[in-house]
Amino acid sequence: MDNSHRTDTEELNNRSYSLRVCQALLDKYGVDAQFLKLIEECNELSRIAAKKLMRSEEATADNIVHEIVDVMVLISQMHVIFGREILSKLYHAKLQELVVIHELKIE
Repeated sequence: MDNSHRTDTEELNNRSYSLRVCQALLDKYGVDAQFLKLIEECNELSRIAAKKLMRSEEATADNIVHEIVDVMVLISQMHVIFGREILSKLYHAKLQELVVIHELKIE
């Protein structure tokens, strides 16, 4: 049996597997192509979000979630390009900034 395309839940949840998939996509298509793909997927998410606000029947939870996941995959590739540590650091700093700006009480 060929395990080269193994996609069981345990392996899909493995961070190492995720990083290998992202790196393989970057190697196959190149950084510029994946930036273009990121733009495309963000636009698709934006369109479906707008449709949700307009109460369009096309904006089902399933369609929205699929677009979110597409963007998440591209964001994961950006982690590979820019480094997970710096993105994580800036992400947490942004969360803290939002807590302060919006005067949130987080328990």
